[in-house]
Amino acid sequence: GEVIDRNPLLFVHHDDREMVKQRIKDRLNGLIDNMTYQFRGTTREGNVVYLESHGTRTFYQGTPAVLGTIVDVTDRKKTEAELMKSMKLESIGILAGGIAHDFNNLLAIIAENITTVKSDIKDEPVTEKMLGNVERASQQASELAQKLITFSEGGWIEPQEVTLELLLKETSALYPRMEELSPDISIADDLK
Repeated sequence: GEVIDRNPLLFVHHDDREMVKQRIKDRLNGLIDNMTYQFRGTTREGNVVYLESHGTRTFYQGTPAVLGTIVDVTDRKKTEAELMKSMKLESIGILAGGIAHDFNNLLAIIAENITTVKSDIKDEPVTEKMLGNVERASQQASELAQKLITFSEGGWIEPQEVTLELLLKETSALYPRMEELSPDISIADDLK
């Protein structure tokens, strides 16, 4: 009832109005007999809906006219968008898994070399400490790579609670020059 005797273009989203107007004009002028296309419409409340027009050129009382059906495809568009999002996530997961496997292989070489160097050096505390830092960092990187592999295989990574203080101390310990800076880590009690 709201559409009868009113210009149907009033219900077309303003950004799609010219396109819909041109499609109707092309059909009325006989340039296209049958056409299916999508456009956005606007509801009485101002919400945007996705519509699909199926129409054909005909004659009404001797005058060219368009006989058509308009279908609300908003739910279908949402489902398609969710499917695309899911497919993208799956692709990211496959990519992350491949990178993580390669990364793990490189980390294994690093860890092996650290072990070899550590067995060759004796009585070099600074070098041993630096190698220990590298060893811890490579272990953390390996754990991170394993989380990526778990994610890529569809698994779920359990969140773990960590304290900010411990995280900062572990991070600062990984940098050999930090000893010269002597960091002062002070964290408010409500952040621990």
